Amino acid sequence: MLRDLFRPLPLVAELACFLAFTPLITPARGQGMLVDIRPDAHWRLPRPIWPPRPQPQPAASYKIESLEVNASLKDSTARVQVSQTFKNTGS
Repeated sequence: MLRDLFRPLPLVAELACFLAFTPLITPARGQGMLVDIRPDAHWRLPRPIWPPRPQPQPAASYKIESLEVNASLKDSTARVQVSQTFKNTGS
């Protein structure tokens, strides 16, 4: 009679261990990728498809007619003068 009482204990212990360790095992399931390395098989790897961005249009068109740069050094000071002439080609 005492023998029958202790017989199901290993089954209960196994079930308790299974329930205790199952949450630790489940996050490691199937995270990977299969790669076909046959030379005759050509498969593209999955990549995100980005929507095209609209290109900004220039507000006006112009042409630089002339550009002049005058620079002078005195001691450790530089004086720079820049002169530009633009031409409007948009209208």
